[in-house]
Amino acid sequence: MMDHAPGATVEALMYSLQRGVGELTQPNTLRRLSELNKHQLKQVCRRVQNFNSDIATPWLREEATALVSNWRKLRGQAYR
Repeated sequence: MMDHAPGATVEALMYSLQRGVGELTQPNTLRRLSELNKHQLKQVCRRVQNFNSDIATPWLREEATALVSNWRKLRGQAYR
């Protein structure tokens, strides 16, 4: 088993997250999110908060926190 998601998975996740925090309810988005390791999750959080506003609305810190919370739930790490 790989300890990280393939680059294509990360980019597909980023593409879907351009639509906003509401994407965190979509099965494909959640599946991709669950495949990230901790380092990839940190990178994704930085990237969503730094979206180019011509392409997508940058996420607020609270929205990025929701991303992390979802990842923890998906990975069974709710209290770590």
